[in-house]
Amino acid sequence: MGINAFSYGIDIEETDVKYKADLNLLNVSTLVDYHPFKNSGLRLTGGVVFNNNKVEGNAQARNNQEFEFNGNTYNTSQIGSAKAKVSLPNSVAPYLGIGWGNAVRPGNRLSFAVNLGVMFTGSPNVDVTGNIDPSVPAATREQILRDVKAEERQLEKDLDGYSIYPVLSVGVSYHF
Repeated sequence: MGINAFSYGIDIEETDVKYKADLNLLNVSTLVDYHPFKNSGLRLTGGVVFNNNKVEGNAQARNNQEFEFNGNTYNTSQIGSAKAKVSLPNSVAPYLGIGWGNAVRPGNRLSFAVNLGVMFTGSPNVDVTGNIDPSVPAATREQILRDVKAEERQLEKDLDGYSIYPVLSVGVSYHF
């Protein structure tokens, strides 16, 4: 079993737009190692990874800047900000890997291990929302919602090929 967590946030202010993005990775793995050769450190690894990996971002425009969704342009009096979230559909992802090292080998107090594998997470899901000003007329509001959904579908299509994620892990263990 293993737990991996990482978080990173970035804030960028350009002339008229403030961007904020957060990367949050959380994985709990349940894996089994198979050592095909008795006196070798070579191993094959399989199992599942429970993942809650996601990227979230926000864009806040100022000074009457514009947002573009689905080829249509909207100004800040119509949409004040936009949010996006990218997550992985398989919260329980199969894992396959190959590695070197054996943490429980008798006689070894200190051991090192390396593993290279892949998680089958599925193609990312994208959720995009626009903060539409309440004064926007109903017809324009509906158009904005359609354009935002079209943009969301296009982003998912662009990310469609990223359904398998590489994993590299390095470990150290010590027996008392």
